Amino acid sequence: LVESGDREVSYHAVEFGIAVLHGGNKVVQDSLLSYFQSLDETFFSHIANCVDKGINALKERKREKAFLQCAVYSLSEEERRKHETKLDENNELANIQKILRLLQLLCEGHHSQLQNYIREQWDNLYSFNMVTEVVSFLRELVSNDLDDVLLSIAIQAFTSLTEFCQGPCPGNQRTLVSANVCGDANVVLQQEYPNCDPKEVNVLHSAAVLTLLSLLEGCNDVVLPFLMVDTLSLESMCSILEGMWNKVKDRVQDNIDIEKEEEEMLNNSFNLFILMYVLKCWTKDKKLETMLRELSGSHYFHTNMLGVIEIARDDTIEKVYFRKPAICNTLTSEAKAQLLAVVNRDSPASKVADFYEKADDLIWEMEFYHAAKAYLNKRIPQPTKRLGRLGVPLVKLRRSLVEALPHSGVHYGASAILFLSFGINLLILMSQTNSSPTITITMTVLSSIQVIIAFVVCLLLGLYQLPIILHKCQKHKTKANQQAAEAEGIENSAAQEEVGLSSVGWDLRTLWRLPFNEKLGIAWFPITLIFAILGFIEPKFCSVHLLGIIRRSTVLRSVIQAVTVNGKSLILTTLLGVIIVYLFSVVGVTFFNEDYKEEDLTTTNSTDLAQVFVFTLTRGLRAGGGVGDLLRDRKWGQEKYGWRLLFDFAFFTVAIVILLNIIFGIIIDTFAELRDRKQKVEEDTKTRCFVCGEQSDTFDRYVKGGFEFHIKKSHNMWHYLYFMHHLRRKPVDEFTGQESYVHDKMKCKDMSFFPLGKSLDLAPIKAATQDAEGEESGTKGSGKATATDPAILERLETVEGLLSRLEHTINNLSEKMPMMSMGNRRMSSGTLVNPLNRN
Repeated sequence: LVESGDREVSYHAVEFGIAVLHGGNKVVQDSLLSYFQSLDETFFSHIANCVDKGINALKERKREKAFLQCAVYSLSEEERRKHETKLDENNELANIQKILRLLQLLCEGHHSQLQNYIREQWDNLYSFNMVTEVVSFLRELVSNDLDDVLLSIAIQAFTSLTEFCQGPCPGNQRTLVSANVCGDANVVLQQEYPNCDPKEVNVLHSAAVLTLLSLLEGCNDVVLPFLMVDTLSLESMCSILEGMWNKVKDRVQDNIDIEKEEEEMLNNSFNLFILMYVLKCWTKDKKLETMLRELSGSHYFHTNMLGVIEIARDDTIEKVYFRKPAICNTLTSEAKAQLLAVVNRDSPASKVADFYEKADDLIWEMEFYHAAKAYLNKRIPQPTKRLGRLGVPLVKLRRSLVEALPHSGVHYGASAILFLSFGINLLILMSQTNSSPTITITMTVLSSIQVIIAFVVCLLLGLYQLPIILHKCQKHKTKANQQAAEAEGIENSAAQEEVGLSSVGWDLRTLWRLPFNEKLGIAWFPITLIFAILGFIEPKFCSVHLLGIIRRSTVLRSVIQAVTVNGKSLILTTLLGVIIVYLFSVVGVTFFNEDYKEEDLTTTNSTDLAQVFVFTLTRGLRAGGGVGDLLRDRKWGQEKYGWRLLFDFAFFTVAIVILLNIIFGIIIDTFAELRDRKQKVEEDTKTRCFVCGEQSDTFDRYVKGGFEFHIKKSHNMWHYLYFMHHLRRKPVDEFTGQESYVHDKMKCKDMSFFPLGKSLDLAPIKAATQDAEGEESGTKGSGKATATDPAILERLETVEGLLSRLEHTINNLSEKMPMMSMGNRRMSSGTLVNPLNRN
């Protein structure tokens, strides 16, 4: 139908192809590829012919526009408008835009086989390079004075070229560079097109920048970035970037919600910044580096928006640049520290796998805090301009409240309660020696403030921290149910249900699943409020708040944790001790009843088991030598002297020496284990990269900036978390090739995209080491490396090829020759393919 001679049938056939390929339908793509390779040899001939007609239509339009604008001819305004309307309704241009969209969808989803096939139909007698065809059409298009109609076609042309390259597709990248698409993009970026809608002009600039970025995706060609720097107008790019940044910087830097149009402009400006930044990293161009440094928004882009990670793909390491979502700024240092403390560090692979598993909770927490801040930002009114100078500090105060209240309000409130309790208890001590009305009034005021702060802290706890804790509990419960359902071989729909921000179940019974120390940490705040209210009545109740110092000290928390972590063992051991004491009490009452008849034990002439048990438990364990030190002494030769001696010694050995030391040993060993675990985490964090697992001294020895530079710039573990969230919020059909690769790996929980044992920072060192080992093995094998060594010859040929390629590029640039030989119009008959190369 596309090849039909009927123009209307062909047009609707293209529309049908667009519909079935929408979103990158891989089944349809594979079917079309199979059809092209087995049955069809004229489809791309027809498409190339349509592109030729589109170019001719552009030339004709250009001549008609010149005719209409010529002052020699006098046309009325109405006639001129009719002619322009007729030009805008040109069927060939409308058809070419649909064809460009069809070519884009053929490669949608980075279908590598179709990307290569549209460049070369190796199985056909005549091959048509649709990549250069589109570039030729684009070149003719941008040579016109673009209006709104041509502008939309130019946007589609750049979008199609971007899809041709992403994946990446090295063949199409090389073709586009050879066709000098950088020059066409440069023309577009230098023009402002005043006759067009400014919003559409920004979209065109963004599409051109994305095409240039697609040329650098997975780039391993050192010549390409240099060529782009020499071709592009860096001054125009900086001017565009500066203009877009100035329009949004005030609202962005003040953390004010921006409109959709401003968000698109910010995203476009960041894409342009990424392009310049990547080119700077590749070429080390001083001029470009200076331009980036002098940009007013450079610091903000670097610190708040730029994310950089490295991924492993096909035995290579690729750098990925992306925009960090604004939501990632809500990740707290406490959440980071908690993750580092609990992540599984058995091996580098288990570490990144556990990091991925725990990433969901961190992302949910970031989303929750971001939503909370957005709510506060809407509810807390902005200071009006009428306040004058007073409005500046109020704006800063409002910003601080919005930023700190959700995740730091509880911490600051607990600290305030602790300091107030110190003041109240100090006043209580002073009132014992010098009671005065001033002290009483001061204690009342401080107690009132403490009640208010305790209430606010409990409110903040319920609003901002309890939902996060409940979400984690529900997720663990859901995961457990899912595992149980999988074990039973049944499908559990409830187990597969995810918890969203608006679906937190307030089932407080799930809190019982938490460890004891976490439950105690949550219960502490209601306890604080209760004793604050009691302290308002009687200030001595405020002494309980002094225990809040435990929350402010990691050492004290470790001490309490040493008791609570092995609480079950301690309880069982204590129960065993009580049973042993009871058994000794039974023996004592049965055989040494008269030794317990002392005035301090009982006022009667007989003792019962309950009295003896309580006496032995409360006083026998506290005596240095055991219960024998408290009973009546038996002298040598008295009845049962030997048995009494054995009884005393057995109690001292079992109850005092063994049992109490077991309890103390459990606590001490637990504390030592927690300390060792903490030291191990700190040592692993400081001496080994979380992502690649390499030792810190390797980077300190070979990398400029050392280990700190590596873990902050190249392998920042938190950037991988931000990238995961970036993929979740970005539409799938807008993924780059690198993003699609990581997204597919994440769906099947395959962590092989993490560069374990690899880093671009160490790539030159490892390459040199491998070369040295190869030369050493070659020397051992042949005694001496010669110029005829195949490995050496291969390296020499590679270097010579790069040098000749660079020389050719420089000559072309110096002579101002258009590098468009491949981009010039080919004959409509196509390029003849050697029949011997056909399968």
